[in-house]
Amino acid sequence: MKFVGRKSEIEALKQWQNRPAASQLSAVYGRRRIGKTRLVEEAARGCRFLKFEGLEGEDEKAQQRHFIHTLYTFSGKREHQLFRSDNWIDLFILLSDYLGDEPAIVLFDELQWMAAEKTGLVSRLKYAWDNYFRPNNRVHLILCGSVSSFLVKKVVNSKALYGRIDLVLHLRAMALSELGPAFMKGRSIYEQLEYYLAVGGIPKYFELFNTSQSARLNLHRLSFSRDAFLFNEVNRLFVSHFGKSPHYANVVRELAARGFLDRSSVIDRTSLAHGGGATRVLEELELAEFVESYGPIGNPEARMLKRYRVADPFLRFYYTFIFPVRTRVGPRALPIHQCFPDVGYAVWRGLSFEHYCRQHTEALAALLGFSAVRYDVGPWFRRDDMKSGAQIDLLFKRADNVLTLCEVKHRRTVSADVITQVENKVEVLLNSPLNRGRDFTIEKVLISVHPPVPSVYEAGYFSKIVDLRELLAFA
Repeated sequence: MKFVGRKSEIEALKQWQNRPAASQLSAVYGRRRIGKTRLVEEAARGCRFLKFEGLEGEDEKAQQRHFIHTLYTFSGKREHQLFRSDNWIDLFILLSDYLGDEPAIVLFDELQWMAAEKTGLVSRLKYAWDNYFRPNNRVHLILCGSVSSFLVKKVVNSKALYGRIDLVLHLRAMALSELGPAFMKGRSIYEQLEYYLAVGGIPKYFELFNTSQSARLNLHRLSFSRDAFLFNEVNRLFVSHFGKSPHYANVVRELAARGFLDRSSVIDRTSLAHGGGATRVLEELELAEFVESYGPIGNPEARMLKRYRVADPFLRFYYTFIFPVRTRVGPRALPIHQCFPDVGYAVWRGLSFEHYCRQHTEALAALLGFSAVRYDVGPWFRRDDMKSGAQIDLLFKRADNVLTLCEVKHRRTVSADVITQVENKVEVLLNSPLNRGRDFTIEKVLISVHPPVPSVYEAGYFSKIVDLRELLAFA
């Protein structure tokens, strides 16, 4: 498949090729399917390249045997084929000797599996780096993994490798403006958005798209039969990121069902214990970008009001549509009307577009013309917001004494009623502690996938009305 985007990341990895006389240590991490290996392979084109890959679920001895076997496939040397050791330092010295002084890029892929989830490999790598790779070779050694908690805590922030890692790349979701035109050629921007809202900016999922079918038919084909790729994807995601522990999936399932929960509610609705266990699970889910925490901006009680919600678009799609029918899924796909009920699909699409806008606040600030101004951004709500209807999903609190309130809509028809809805929220906001005594100006912005009816424009109520085409030009 063609390689799309990631220009700045490729350029960062290629910088070493301008000075190959010195060895470099880099770390690349991100969600499974985000394209980490493909990125490194693309950056290594035309160079001497060796890839060593960890084996999922295997113990340390199996990892070491696989490492030696991989080295043998590159070298063809019988002494490598026969070599045996249960010490990683011996294996790293063997690799260093083979590399010699010829420039090379070496990838340790899925490092958390190679290390069998332990830190022993990292400390031994530190010794080998200081005493062999750096002084004796001209190597760009890239440590890569999908388990963000391991790569961040045990590698990037480890005492063993402190000051030794020259480059850290955290690969995040790609933009719709890159993936849509590349993999959904001929489909409208509305279909491109619909597919993106379901699978997020994950290149692998876009590679699966069949351009002869609509976005919804693609999602149906990929999701609702026993062997469909996305039907089985959640289990693969949780096992590869967190092993066999059920706690992580339990938390995400509860968050998806409830929309959001505070920490105490998460613990009450799952088998997590209060204290360190719950903290670790929630922290690792956030590092994996499966879950995000948030609180109302400009509120001194924000810590008390902190909430958690599902951040990964595919996980939200899975638990909304696939999970409820999973026991009825067989070798043939379920009828599409059973998979995507009209009302439920419209609600999911609207909430997902709100999440999309929250993920692109920098682009929105640029589009609205205040990116040069310091600001805080996030939701605004009170304890009684569910009753009052005054929850604001996206609010910019700006240093120039302006509150920019964004109303987000994904409807075919946005009528003049939207003005009344926003005015009710403005009234509550004006009398809130966020504004009291500060005399903020409140600017109202409508972000709508489809243009609203003419009367909304004619009313002149909104300082800016943003449609999908304009948003995609910045996001």
